[in-house]
Amino acid sequence: MENYFDDVQFRIVAHHFLLYNGSKPFTPESNSLEFISKGQVMFERDGVQIELAAPALFWMRKGHSYRFFFPEKPGNYCEHIYFDFSGERSERIVRWLQEACPEGCLHPADPAGVNETFLEMLKYYR
Repeated sequence: MENYFDDVQFRIVAHHFLLYNGSKPFTPESNSLEFISKGQVMFERDGVQIELAAPALFWMRKGHSYRFFFPEKPGNYCEHIYFDFSGERSERIVRWLQEACPEGCLHPADPAGVNETFLEMLKYYR
């Protein structure tokens, strides 16, 4: 039986905690879909900074420049789940997200449902 993600190649699926301040800029080799479930972090995309405060769904496109960092407040952390994926469908997914939400992130109306979906995908694709 085919499913929506059959033509997507998952590279990394992770549940991650950001506890540090000031990562170096990086350029991902694949697209990424990410969900901040707790905390907040600053995110720089191609030189533009946005605050990602939970709950926040955001994405990264391969070949663009990104960086995570915390505002100057001690004790910050961020919990998030992400998966890096490639393939034609991944290109369509991030292109559609960027067109639908040019700000680069959105705050879902049902964060518990999004978190549950991400946790299920984490179990399935690990």
